[in-house]
Amino acid sequence: MGIIKETAERCYIKEVANDTGNVKISVARASVEPGVTTAWHSSKGISERYIIISGIGSPWDSGRKPAGADPICDEPDYPARAKDSNRIKIRVVIIEMH
Repeated sequence: MGIIKETAERCYIKEVANDTGNVKISVARASVEPGVTTAWHSSKGISERYIIISGIGSPWDSGRKPAGADPICDEPDYPARAKDSNRIKIRVVIIEMH
C-alpha cells in the first residue's frame, strides 16, 4: 500500500489507510529502532492512538512502558516522543483522528 518513509522524528512510517475520501481518520504503521528516542513532535488538531504490537518502549519519556494491546492516547497539540530502550525494534499501529 504505502511506502515506508524515514521521518525527521527518527522513526519509520508506512501509511496503510489514508483515504482522501475519509479525512477524519488515518492509520499507519511505525517503527523505532533499538536505542533510539524519537524527536518531540505534535499533530496540530489531531488526536492519535498508538498500539504497540511488538517491543517495549517509553512514551513521552514518562517511564510508562505499555506493551501489547495497551493503547497510548495522545491528545491534539500534545508534544510526544517515544524511546525504544529494548534490544528489539518497537512496532506500532497509529490511528489518527482529525
